[in-house]
Amino acid sequence: MGTLKTIITSIIITIIVLIVLVGGVGFTVNSLVEDKAIQTLYGGRIVFPSIILPGDTVSYLKALQKEQDYHIIIDSFGGSAFDTIAIINRISELQDKGFNITTEAYGYTLSGGAFIFIMGDDRIIHDGAALMFHGAGFAGQFGKRESLRDFVLTGKTDLALDIVISLAIIDNKFAAEMHERLGFSYDDIVRWLYAGDYNYMTSDEALELGVATEVR
Repeated sequence: MGTLKTIITSIIITIIVLIVLVGGVGFTVNSLVEDKAIQTLYGGRIVFPSIILPGDTVSYLKALQKEQDYHIIIDSFGGSAFDTIAIINRISELQDKGFNITTEAYGYTLSGGAFIFIMGDDRIIHDGAALMFHGAGFAGQFGKRESLRDFVLTGKTDLALDIVISLAIIDNKFAAEMHERLGFSYDDIVRWLYAGDYNYMTSDEALELGVATEVR
């Protein structure tokens, strides 16, 4: 009986982890882009669909496979946290080899899309566009979004320890990028990851805070 209970618990935890979302890696410019189609245009200009689902990581990394500069157009509602981290790591790898990455936010650049945005060497945001940051989380009971927000701000959480640890690993990665690339302090990071479940930043705020390097 104990063994069966352990197996069931492991399956539930695995399912929860698989649906961990931070808003991930959707990039699009217009409605002409077909679902899940990836286009590489003009020698490094990349257009992605607007939402990435878990399991699509290989396709998106394939688009970044060539050793060259990239201009990434972002208009994203989000997707998988794991896919986001994979793309972030690939961008870092290209930058370490001396390639320039430009990220450009046309409209809503939310969640993981915002984290992809901050990876650019040149970060262009269009007037009226918005970024949205939040900590890693997943859809819990009755549609309630579960995250580390309450744990970080109050020290209390109803989440199982395994889930707290897995979400903390993801958040630590995003926090490190916010600190190293933007110079955000611990308080800055807590403000943009945990002040609310969805923390919006306007184009003017992004420029003022150094999150964007140019507003168009």
